[in-house]
Order: sequence, then structure tokens, then C-alpha cells
Amino acid sequence: MHLSRTVFKLSKHFEYYSKFQPTVVTLKSLIDFAVKDDIIASYKFLRVELLVRWSHMRKEMNYIPGRLLEMPSFKHINSLYDQSFSEILAFKNVEPTATTLRNFTETLVGIRRRHADIVPTFARVNNAYMEMEQTGPVDLIEKNRLQYFYDRIFINRIGIRTLIYQHTLLFGNESPPTSQQVGIIDPYCDVARVVQE
Repeated sequence: MHLSRTVFKLSKHFEYYSKFQPTVVTLKSLIDFAVKDDIIASYKFLRVELLVRWSHMRKEMNYIPGRLLEMPSFKHINSLYDQSFSEILAFKNVEPTATTLRNFTETLVGIRRRHADIVPTFARVNNAYMEMEQTGPVDLIEKNRLQYFYDRIFINRIGIRTLIYQHTLLFGNESPPTSQQVGIIDPYCDVARVVQE
């Protein structure tokens, strides 16, 4: 009973936040934001933006073939996103005191670590789907829906992880890999050289 009430409350929040469009974030805006070094602005932005982006991810879940929704791996993925959404939602109306900002950053680090194995989990879901395909006729519409879902979910996931990593590197206890980086971004990166390597 408690679980169904929690899921119902979350679904209302998912519905609310999915009405908003995710903010377009560019490398330049991430660098500009980092230079300002304003943890309060980052906190106020992320406590809404992450909810918007996760809500859109949940809507994308409607595109996954129904029989995959019942798989334990997929249920596990959903539970991770629900937990992360709930943790950030808890900061919705909390004033940005020093303790709150520290707790928020630690929460983001925990979310990032918890979601580190999502891609292999999605791979297990995909492998199970491929096994299902071998036992019967291939439903091309279903297969296209799954591909659409993967495309959208991974693009969204990259954006969310970028925002979380940027905040935690700027305001957490971690340091960027190189001193010239601004959070996760190296403004002096020679992209052509990196691609060639």
C-alpha cells in the first residue's frame, strides 16, 4: 500500500515537471556558469532541471515495448530513477544554506554513483529482447519503438550526467583530472587531436 501511494505521488510530480522543456545547455554556458562559481545558482537550477529531465525520461519509457517493462532489469532501472527523482524533489522548497548545499552536492555524487551501471543494465534488457525476437516473429514497429527509446534515453542521460558531473566537480570534494579544466570541460582541448588519437 505504501509503495503504491509513493508511486502515485511520484507520478503526479512526473506529470507536472514533464510539462516543462529541458533548458538548452551549451559548453559555453557550462564554462560561463563555472567561471561565476555560484553554488546557489547551480543548486536552484539543478533542483528543477533534473526533475524536468527525469520526467521526460519517464515519458520516454512509454515507447518501450510492454513486455520489457516487466523485466527485472528494467524494473530496477525504473526504481533507480524514481529514487533519484525523490531525492532531488526533497530539495524543492529547501533554502540554500551551507548544510543544504553540501547535502545536495553529496546527493548528486550518490546519484551519479548509483546510475553508473545503468548502461550495462540496459544492455541486459536489450539482450533479453533479442532473445525474445528469436523465439517468434520480429515486430518491426516494436523494434523501432525500442530503438527510438534507446536513442532518446541515452541522449537525455548524457545531458543529466553532464549537469551532475559539472556541479560535483565544481562544488564537491572531487577535483577535475587536469588543472586547466573548468569542471568537466577542458576549454583548451584540441578536439581534432583527440579524435586522431
